[in-house]
Amino acid sequence: MNKKYGLASEMEEAITGLGYALVDAGHYQEALDVAESLKNKGIYSAYEIAAAAYVGKGELDQAIKTLEQGVSRNPGYWINWELLGSYRSDAGDYSGAEKAYLKGQKCEGAWIDSIYYNRAVAFARNGESERAMALLDKVVDPELDEAASMLRITLLTDIGRPDKALGLIDRCLKKRWHGPDKRAILKRFKQKRKWILNYMGQD
Repeated sequence: MNKKYGLASEMEEAITGLGYALVDAGHYQEALDVAESLKNKGIYSAYEIAAAAYVGKGELDQAIKTLEQGVSRNPGYWINWELLGSYRSDAGDYSGAEKAYLKGQKCEGAWIDSIYYNRAVAFARNGESERAMALLDKVVDPELDEAASMLRITLLTDIGRPDKALGLIDRCLKKRWHGPDKRAILKRFKQKRKWILNYMGQD
């Protein structure tokens, strides 16, 4: 069994992949149909597929209800907890988001750095910049380097420290990024630098 997704067979794994593909393609009703078939088989990922489809349809409240049902039935599946936290955050329910994230952190195999990052996003949205930056200090996974740095830059600017934000951008521009997106990453940091200089009236 694939413990990450609660899959019991290659067939079910293929069906799960189809569900995600349908969401990505914007075929939300078809994705919901796939999610329903996965629910009937007890596959944990059914709820996140259904929730993503509901969000695609503009039904955030229904997405949250779906994930709440999912975590009640499979409380050890961290992905549903994290997604529930993120959708509650999108809805402005930051207290509820934090509760969901903390539940997810306790699950076996949870991607802790991802949850730290998303908790930081929720705190930032709620105007709690210091708490957000404290959580960003814990994010060490290289896969989240760009996102975490961008959020910290925004937070530093928001609290009136654009000088520190520019310093962080300069360090990011000197960093050796890897992968096919490295030029795009550098471009985004340059654009952020230009925006901050304009904000400071120096552009």
